[in-house]
Parts: sequence; C-alpha cells; structure tokens
Amino acid sequence: MNRKFHFFMEKKDPVITYAIEFVFMILGIPIQISEKAKPDIVTKVYYGNNCPDPEKFQLIFRQNPNELVWKELLNDSLKLDSVGKIVEFDVFASIAALLCDEVHSSKDIGYFDEHARLLFHKSFQFENGFEKIPLINVYISILKELFLKKFKLSGVPLWPNGKKWAVALSHDVDNPEKYPAKFFPFLSKGKALKENLKFTYRKLYDSFFSVLDNKRNEYWQFEDITTVEKSYGFNSAFYFSSASRRDVYASNFDVEYSIFKNPAYLKLFCFLQENNFEIGLHASYNAYKERERIFEEKEKLESLTGGKIQGNRHHLWHLGNDETNTFEIHEAAGFKYDTSISFNENIAFRRNLALPFQVWSKKLNRALKLWEFPVFCMDAHLVDYFPSPSSAVEKAIEYIENIRKFEGLGVIDWHVRTSFPGNDRFLNWGQTYVSLLKKLSQYKDAWITSPASIYEWLTKRTQNLYSETSGFEN
Repeated sequence: MNRKFHFFMEKKDPVITYAIEFVFMILGIPIQISEKAKPDIVTKVYYGNNCPDPEKFQLIFRQNPNELVWKELLNDSLKLDSVGKIVEFDVFASIAALLCDEVHSSKDIGYFDEHARLLFHKSFQFENGFEKIPLINVYISILKELFLKKFKLSGVPLWPNGKKWAVALSHDVDNPEKYPAKFFPFLSKGKALKENLKFTYRKLYDSFFSVLDNKRNEYWQFEDITTVEKSYGFNSAFYFSSASRRDVYASNFDVEYSIFKNPAYLKLFCFLQENNFEIGLHASYNAYKERERIFEEKEKLESLTGGKIQGNRHHLWHLGNDETNTFEIHEAAGFKYDTSISFNENIAFRRNLALPFQVWSKKLNRALKLWEFPVFCMDAHLVDYFPSPSSAVEKAIEYIENIRKFEGLGVIDWHVRTSFPGNDRFLNWGQTYVSLLKKLSQYKDAWITSPASIYEWLTKRTQNLYSETSGFEN
C-alpha cells in the first residue's frame, strides 16, 4: 500500500527538494517527489511554471526564487478562502533560502563581530522587522491549513502526547567555579612565560581567597537548578567544556575550569545522570579549526561521563566562517544534534524559524543527519536590557507566544551561575530564570524538556512517519 503524498516537481533541484521534504517532515506527511508522471499514481500538487495539464492538479505552486517575503500573508491581506488553484508566491524557494541562510551568505565582514557571529542589527530579520516572527513557521502554518482545506490532509503531530509546541531548556557551563585556578599546577606546558606568570598569580590568588571566602561555592548551582526544574516536571541539558584555556590550542576566551582537575565533576556527572538531566559538550573556542579537536573533546567528556554524548553547543556560538563545515564535522564525530545557532546580542530567531531542522551541506549535496536546534533566547538577551525579572520574562513571553502560535520549538540557554538566585552578582538573572520556569509551567499544551529528549522523539517520529502504521491520514 503506497501511503505517500505525491508531489510533482517540474525540474528537480536538490536544495528546493530539501526544503520541500523539510516542510512535509514538519507537517508529518510522508512525501514522494517525482519529475515524471506515473499513470498508476495520482499526483495532486505541481511545482513549476509550465504545467502541461492544469486540470489534472488540484494545486499549482509557481517557481520564483527571487522572492523571500510573502507580503500578502504577513500583512493579513491573504485569506485562505481566496487561495485558488495557483499559488504565485514561491514558498518553497523562500524556505530553502532562509534555511540555508542565503540571505546573509554574501554579507561582508562588517556584518559580523570578532567571533564571526552575525550582528543582529545587520540581519535580514532586523532590517525587515521579523525579529519576533519565525517566518518559516508562519509559512508552514499556512501550508498546513491549505493542505487540510484542499485535500483533507492531516499529518502525524510534530510533538508527542497531545502537546502542541516545545521548549528545550539548556545551560552553558562557563563559570561554575569561583576559584578554578586552585586546581591547576603553577605552570602549563606549551604556554609562553608571560601566560604562565599570569597562571601562577591566578593560582596563588584563588588558593588564598577560596579559603577565606565563605561564599566560595555560590556559582556551583547545579542542585538548585535541577531541583527547581524537577519541581515543574522539567529536565534540561548542561553543556560542559572538556578543554580549558590552559590547553595547547586554547584561547583566552575558553573556560577556566577543568573537569579533570576538580574531582567534584565526576560526582556531579553521576548526580545529573541519576536525575535524568542531559550532559552535553560545550566545544572550545577554537575546536572548529581542526576536525580532530571536536572528536577529541567529545571523547574526553565521554571518558568521564561513561556514556555517549549526543549534543553540542559551541562556546560563544563560535562556529567559524563556514558554519556548515563545522556541522559536517559534528556529524562525522557522532553528534546527534547541535544547538549553536543564535544571535549573541538579541533575542530573535536566527535562521527565521523556531523548529528543528537538518542543515543542508552544499559540499555533500544532502541534508546532514545532524539535527540543529536553534536558540532564540539566552540569559543576556533579556537581563542586559530589562531592569527587572518581571519585565524580562514579559519580553520573553512575546516570543514564546509566537512559538506556541506556530507550534514550534524554542531553545533557551541560561548559564549555570545565572540560573538560580543563589549569588548576589547574578541575583536578577537567577530570579528571571526561575520566574520564566514558573510561567512556562502554566502552559499545559507545551512540552518542556531537554534537547536530547527532543532528538530522541524526532528520531522515533521520523522512523514511524514512513512506516505502514503511521498516523498519516490521506
């Protein structure tokens, strides 16, 4: 029994095909794209400009790759009942361009900061006023309504157990220790004399003040964070670096702690695993520069956790100038997902979507097996700009409501020392996160979980989607 929805493509293009398959994957509709008509198969949708027999198809999408913004849809002048057989806007080419970030591919160095991150105020999103709108979600939403209206077509739900949208909670482990240098030797191999003098001073300082300071552990908030999250039935991911700034290829931007020097980490990993919290890799600043580094950092972390690491986030979102090349290394290293796509200085939807997707590789001419979960909100996005926890949470909810409206995925990134109001320096940050968790708990239609749980569900759903027992209705 052939249960796939058949889609005729006038001239097959691998990137457009990738976008179409992505759309139907999100909609939960198994699809077969064909270039040649088959007499025993009814094909209902035509994509192209030279349809030889328009009467044969119920819906025709024109090809026009020069358009990115469906203006009639966004200004509410497009009504579903007014959509006839022909859709003039090339929604699939637009989604392909946005997914592949073609809107920024030709931008010069002035559009990026020192860490090769796209500046928000130079972005397509900012220039077009789409920072609060996950544009791809909007397009998929109208397609869902259109297919339901035209074909009575209902797909497999994107989220489990009747949930309509999802949030993945995560924490970068950047500064969990107040005095990390006390665990290091005075000198580090491969470092210049000037650097080693700095390390020596820092070790003496940390060793001395860690004894005097009765708040020496106030940044070590793992148990507080997990307790609050568990009280709402949530769990999250913690991304640890297995390389510090003392390592040979390290940068001064890298973390100061070492999971190998401080024995508390081994106990911590056991605690997180026993309580069903995810451990992921926080790849070092220069990890992307050599393929072996990412492999090595993953293996080093696994040597302490005793299990496979599924997910990664790059420190400072530092993916290098060729992000896709870095994602290709992730796939080769065995990562199941990455969550390093974000704006650094502003809450927004970096690739114009709040959905999981698989990055297109031009070099490999295929979508990667690696899932990408874009981050829309980081602690500094809110607390740096809003004076009180209530106003910061209110701002986050504006974006969360759009994720909910368009049934998407929102990833939140909060650092460990800022995720609980357990220290004076980051009191507001911690209060904001705890308040945000409380607000999220009030959404009964949301699935709040860890990125690894999202990955595991998507894998199961994708496998079931093309099975004979899927919930696809045609």
